[in-house]
Amino acid sequence: MAPGDPSDYDFIDWAQRNGRGDQFDAFVRQGQDDANATASKMRGQTISQWYRALNDPETRLKMHKSYFTLASFGTDDRNPGAAWVGGWYARNLRIFNNLRALISPGERLFVLYGAGHTYLLGSFIRESDAGVPIDPRKYIPRR
Repeated sequence: MAPGDPSDYDFIDWAQRNGRGDQFDAFVRQGQDDANATASKMRGQTISQWYRALNDPETRLKMHKSYFTLASFGTDDRNPGAAWVGGWYARNLRIFNNLRALISPGERLFVLYGAGHTYLLGSFIRESDAGVPIDPRKYIPRR
């Protein structure tokens, strides 16, 4: 549970009340366009091809960058976007701590998480020296 009042995290309401509703709506439209393009590609791909595409480092980074747009909804006085993204980072840190508790030095661990988590989890593992993330595409068939 995040600290504070739920309104501290309501970047949608903040955007609408502070003249940035159009920017938020454009962000949502872009996200929907991206999701539609992905769904369209999926129809012509095998599951392996789809998983390979999702695990491409550029794709992971592109998905991660959207959180910076969310974090921009606010001001120095009240920044619900940054608060929400901070909560997202905290959630991923909790996941990371749970993963770290499961593994001993020299062990390998297979982790399957949603695409929005992979960039941060990989970064946390790498930056903390808790392990070495492996590019899963080398284990996913090309066809």
